[in-house]
Amino acid sequence: MESTTTYQSPIGPLGIEVDDQDRLVRIDYWAPPSTPISPDHPVATALDSYFAGDPAALDDLDVHLSVGSFQQNVLETARKIPAGETRTYSWIASKIGHPGAARAVGNALGKNPVPIVIPCHRVVAASGLGGYTGGLEIKTSLLQIESRVPAS
Repeated sequence: MESTTTYQSPIGPLGIEVDDQDRLVRIDYWAPPSTPISPDHPVATALDSYFAGDPAALDDLDVHLSVGSFQQNVLETARKIPAGETRTYSWIASKIGHPGAARAVGNALGKNPVPIVIPCHRVVAASGLGGYTGGLEIKTSLLQIESRVPAS
């Protein structure tokens, strides 16, 4: 049975969903009011560290994804992008053996069930930031946290 809690982050409340094995299955940017996540829960601890400037704290979170193979490949590749760096949609498409599938990569990233942990905010368009499910303000904030985009 999955449970949903709320994590209060510097970018707003996040809905955190874990499964019955305590694996992270979903992060939502627009969290309805719910029980706050326990501060000692591994997801809360990792997010606290991330927002305090340690992006590597998210690397070892136990994540359970229920997605198709193409999206799985896209998300696994995005998760390997180092903090403070960005890659393009076309770079990921080439990396997973589907050159020319940049739009499909963007669609797959737009359905990322665990943003921040799988850092789709580090994927940008060749012509600029591109889009982001949480909005460009959140994408920019996350990149600023990782010291990639200067504060405005």
